[in-house]
Amino acid sequence: MKIKKFFLFLILHSSFLTVNCFSQQYGWVPLDPPENVRSIKRIYLEGNKAWLVADSSIFYSPNYPAVQFARIYSTPANWSNPNLNDIVFRNENGKRYGWAAGGVSFGARSVDDSALVWTDMYLSGDQTYGCISFPNRQIGFGCGTDKYLHKTINGGIDWFDTGVKLGVSSVDGLIFLDTLIGYSAGASPSFKKTTDGGLTWFNVGNITGNMIDIYFLDESHGWAVGASDIIIYRNATWSRVENTPMGTADYSIFFVDQNNGWRVGPWGKIFNSSDGGFTWNEETSGTTKTLHDVFFTSPTNGFAVGFDSTILHYTQLTDVKEQPTYPTAFKLEQNYPNPFNPSTSIQYAIGSRQFVQLKVYDILGNEIATLVDEEKEPGICETEFNPASSIKNPASGIYFYQLRAGDYVQTKKMIFMK
Repeated sequence: MKIKKFFLFLILHSSFLTVNCFSQQYGWVPLDPPENVRSIKRIYLEGNKAWLVADSSIFYSPNYPAVQFARIYSTPANWSNPNLNDIVFRNENGKRYGWAAGGVSFGARSVDDSALVWTDMYLSGDQTYGCISFPNRQIGFGCGTDKYLHKTINGGIDWFDTGVKLGVSSVDGLIFLDTLIGYSAGASPSFKKTTDGGLTWFNVGNITGNMIDIYFLDESHGWAVGASDIIIYRNATWSRVENTPMGTADYSIFFVDQNNGWRVGPWGKIFNSSDGGFTWNEETSGTTKTLHDVFFTSPTNGFAVGFDSTILHYTQLTDVKEQPTYPTAFKLEQNYPNPFNPSTSIQYAIGSRQFVQLKVYDILGNEIATLVDEEKEPGICETEFNPASSIKNPASGIYFYQLRAGDYVQTKKMIFMK
C-alpha cells in the first residue's frame, strides 16, 4: 500500500493504552483539509512547499500550512478505480519530478520540472498499484495487486511487466536506492532485497510478521515496519527490535535524522523515537482515525495524514486551546479489522473515571468473553478479541460486543470469518 521515498539522501495485543495529560511544548494539532476529500494517502514537503494525495486528486500548497492546498490534478472520471495510492518525487540538478500510481493501472506524472503540472499515466497490467519507486528520473518500478514487478525506463511514459513476482499474498512496500539495489515488503510475511535491478530477490531481516513500509534516510540508515516488527538498517545489516503494537500494524515510518523518527497507524496512534528506532514513546494525536502517512521537515515540524480527511500538524503549541485533552464523552468504536480472522482490535473512549465492562456475546445473546472488567481513568483504550482464546472451535458468524461505563451502554456487531 505504501512506500517511503529515497529522496532525503538526494537533497496485536495491547489491552490498555493510556493517554497522558498533554503538557509538552510541542504537540499534534488538527488542520483543515481541502474541501470534499475523504481519505488522504500521502503528504510530501520541500521546505514550505507541500503536495497531498487524497482520493483521486493531487493537491499543492506553496506555503503550507499558511496557504491551503489547491487541487492541481484529478484522475479522469471514466477510470473504473480513480483513486491514487502512492506518490514519489525526484530532485535532480535543482529540478523536481513526480509520479503517482493507483488503480486500475492508472496514475499520473509531472510534465514539467516543478511537479506542478501533471498528466495521465498508464502503467502496465490490469491491477491496482500501491507501490512506486524511482531511483532516477528515467527508471522507475511499481507493484500492485498482481504482485509482479513493473518497470519504466523512460520516466513513466511506457511501462512493462518484468515477469518477476515479488510476493504470494500482497506487496505493500517497494523502494529502490539506485537502479540495482531495492527492497520489497509484503504479506506472508515478506521482506526481500534485490541487487540486480529486480531480476532476482532474496529474503533479508529477522521478521516474524507482514511488512508494510520501508524508509531510508541515506544509504547507511534505513527502517522497515509492519504488523509485528521494526527492523533497523545499520552497518550494512538489518536488526530487529521489539515493537510496541499499534493495534494491527504500523502503516508509515519516517526519520528526519539518524535519531528522531515517527511511525503511525490505526486508531490515530503515533509513536516517536529519539534513539534511531530502538525505543519508542506514544504521543497524543487527539484522533482515533487511521493514519496513512507521516512526514517531517525537522524534529519540531511534521505532518500526519489519514482517513476521514485527517491532517495533523506537529508544531509548537502557542494556545491552550490547541492542546489535545482527554476525551469528554464515552464512545465505542467499530472493531478493526471487520470481518476478522484470527483476531480484531476494539477501541473505546472513557470520558470520566468509571467502572468499565466490555463483553462479547454470540448471536443467541450468550456471554462468551469478558475483555474488560475494572475501573478506568479517562482516556482512549484498546483491547484485542481472539475467539479461539474464549471459545472451543469458534464458529464463523456474527458476534456482538458491548461497553458499559456508568450510565453509558453501547453495543456493536462484528463478524468472525474462518
